[in-house]
Amino acid sequence: MLAAYEQELRDSSEFDAWQARMRAEDEEQRLAEVERRRIETLLADEEAKEARLRAVNEKRAIAGAMKLESDANAVKREQEAEAMRLQQKALVLDVQAQRERPAQAAEEMVRQNHLKAKELREEKEALEERAAAEAAAEAERRADLIRQIRALELVPKVRVKTVDPTYTPQHGLLEEMSLAELRERLNSVELERQREEEAKRNDIISAKKERDDDLRRRMERLSAMRELSAQQATSKRELAKRAQKEAEAQRQGRLAEAQMKVNAQMEAKRAARAREEARLAEELKQIKLKKAFLDADKEAVERSKFESLQGGARRELIARQETGIKNATNAAKIHDKETAQRLLNLQQEREIHEAFLRDYERRASEHQYDSNIAEDTLQASRQMLKARLGLGVKTGLPTSSSWMQNTRQPLQNTGRPFDDTLQQTAPRVRTAEN
Repeated sequence: MLAAYEQELRDSSEFDAWQARMRAEDEEQRLAEVERRRIETLLADEEAKEARLRAVNEKRAIAGAMKLESDANAVKREQEAEAMRLQQKALVLDVQAQRERPAQAAEEMVRQNHLKAKELREEKEALEERAAAEAAAEAERRADLIRQIRALELVPKVRVKTVDPTYTPQHGLLEEMSLAELRERLNSVELERQREEEAKRNDIISAKKERDDDLRRRMERLSAMRELSAQQATSKRELAKRAQKEAEAQRQGRLAEAQMKVNAQMEAKRAARAREEARLAEELKQIKLKKAFLDADKEAVERSKFESLQGGARRELIARQETGIKNATNAAKIHDKETAQRLLNLQQEREIHEAFLRDYERRASEHQYDSNIAEDTLQASRQMLKARLGLGVKTGLPTSSSWMQNTRQPLQNTGRPFDDTLQQTAPRVRTAEN
């Protein structure tokens, strides 16, 4: 650290503290983003549940309303039918009554006319009484208004002296001025203050716009870097999936081939066993034919000898069949064990191969990253060395502070320690300086 301080005239403690603070802030932002996404997911789930529940309730409500409306319409139709029936019945009765009693109908008509005339007279009298009451109220209002006007005329008038805004008191003071001049000066001061506020507001808006533009440019750079990282990660995942699919296809092919071999061996063993059984059956048939063609009047010794030979052949045949079945069973068990062990070995080889591929990809990405960082650091060190050898001459080369800022920017995005990168690339920089 002392050697780096003597060569580069800087201390990395401030950068280390800043880097730790930035990492802590990034971690807090990441945790906050994770929590926000979790809450948004929960809210979206709750909203979906509520939407489904609302839809079900709305459908139930609509179905209930339609059912109630249908029931109400049915009741209404029944009521209308009943009312129509009663009306028609009343009409029939009325027609019958009119036909039977025309004189009573005429008298009823006269009585109805008298009642209507009486109602009209009563309504007319009520209207006349209301008009008279309204006229009396209007006359009373006018009389009261006249009394108020006369009372106002009797009250003495208040004499008010008008003020001249251009009048100056003339007391002999230095800053003596009229009310109009005072108002004009106040207006000018207020206008000046408003102009200053407007200028400050414009400055604040300009500074805010510059900050927003800077933040927008940074966000665009970050978005581009994230998109590039996402594309690289997607391509890696696609390559890994393709390799996994190819490995799975190869494994399936090997399994199918092994299964075909096993089936072929089993079929061959079954065929051999069938041929052996056919041969034994043919031998037994020949023995039976020989026994049938033997002379019936042979000696008892010969018959017993033949029977003994036949029993021995039968026992030998049974023993050979049992031995063949036992051997076939043992062979099938051994083949099943070999197949299971072969599948286990293939699975282990596949896992080892996948682990090797993952480790190889990780090492390749780290090597590429270290190569890029070393290249950038070497170029920056050369520029800084040229700037120092210039002894203060103004050139287009970056200073140490600008080099630090430009170098820290990509390291912040990658999350690797700055001092570790300098320690890894220090031998290369010294070699380039020599």
